[in-house]
Amino acid sequence: MQHAALLTFPLRSIAFTTEGIEEFMPSMMNIGNQDLISKMEGFAIQGMKGAVNNHKKCCTNVRAALRKIINQKLVEITKDDSARMHWVNYFCNVVQPYQVVIEGWPTNSPFVNLSEALSTLPDLKLLERKWRCRDSRVSLPYMQSLPS
Repeated sequence: MQHAALLTFPLRSIAFTTEGIEEFMPSMMNIGNQDLISKMEGFAIQGMKGAVNNHKKCCTNVRAALRKIINQKLVEITKDDSARMHWVNYFCNVVQPYQVVIEGWPTNSPFVNLSEALSTLPDLKLLERKWRCRDSRVSLPYMQSLPS
């Protein structure tokens, strides 16, 4: 019985603050000391795990955006709604049938499936910027773009 009674009491953290902080937090930050401490404890407990999950989610989102951009550009230039990027057999599945090539791929990034090649968020975002700014693009091969 003693344990059951003990569990009904709310947990309260102890905070050592000045009078100024006691007034500042609720009036300016719109949060009480107990709420702030609870949030800090939650972050400390979940901290790195949450940060890793956020990083993975960001990378996944950028990869998805990149795939969408690359496929849209491929459809635009080929005028084929079913055109899709194929990393594994790029030459056989993209270059030969559609007579197009990818240009402007960063030299420091391997030209393979995005999930296999790029794992850092800055590299993925750089590649996304290059595609959005048209530094990387799907284009007709050089020989085909020459006037007849």
